[in-house]
Amino acid sequence: MKKIFSILLTMVVVLFFGMTVQAIEWHTANQITVAWDANPDVTAPDVLKYGVYTKMLPNGEPVLLHEQDTTVVTITFQAEGRYIIGVTSIRYVGSATGERLESVVNWSDENGVNTPVPFGAGYFTIPDPPIGLRAQ
Repeated sequence: MKKIFSILLTMVVVLFFGMTVQAIEWHTANQITVAWDANPDVTAPDVLKYGVYTKMLPNGEPVLLHEQDTTVVTITFQAEGRYIIGVTSIRYVGSATGERLESVVNWSDENGVNTPVPFGAGYFTIPDPPIGLRAQ
C-alpha cells in the first residue's frame, strides 16, 4: 500500500510540474508590445538603458534587438516560430560612453517576481484557402 501511495504521489508531482511548465500565456501575431517598470537604481551622471532581446524556441540563441531609454517596446517578427522576450538593465557609468554594465536577462517565460505572468509570442502566417472547391 505504501509503495502504491508513493507511486501515485510521484505521478501527481510530475504532472503538476509538467502543467506549471506549460503555464505560459501565448500571443500569436506578427508583433507584440511589451512593457516593464523603470529601474530607479541608476541616477545621473550614470545613464540607464534597457536591452531588448528575443529568443526563438526551443533552442535559439538570444538576439539583442537594440538598447533603448523607454520602458515599452513593440517587436515585429520576421520569421515564423515561437519566441520569448528578454529585457536587461544597462548602466553606463559616468556618461553614455562610460563603462557598460548589464544585468542578467529577465525572460518572459520565467515565472517569478520579475515576470509574474509568463508569456511568449508566436508568429505564424495564415495559409491561403483551398482552391478548386467543387461539388462531387
